[in-house]
Amino acid sequence: MKENELQKAIDVELSRYDTNIESIKLGMGSDVTDLTQVVDVDVFIEQRKIREFNIRSKFFVDCVFRGDWRRGHPRPEMADLLTTGGPLIIVEEISGNSVVRAVLRYLELEVRY
Repeated sequence: MKENELQKAIDVELSRYDTNIESIKLGMGSDVTDLTQVVDVDVFIEQRKIREFNIRSKFFVDCVFRGDWRRGHPRPEMADLLTTGGPLIIVEEISGNSVVRAVLRYLELEVRY
């Protein structure tokens, strides 16, 4: 999926929710990342970035821990370790829907606990 396609899908999904989140934007580097496996997003409220999330597909995480990159996907740079700059969220498959739902769920749990 291309960067602009995923961003549009995120925008459409976010508009379906009654939330104070103004936008969820793809983070820096999205133009050079395999967006089917790795997505970093920034969350904005009142035009201010409030959080950053690192979203990884289940496939990507499986590959990191099992070292299995033979399924037709290129081995990512630094695939021997998994570090993130923000909270890590793992989803079955990366899509506009899964990104928005995961971010909203994380923020809901954060407020609750």
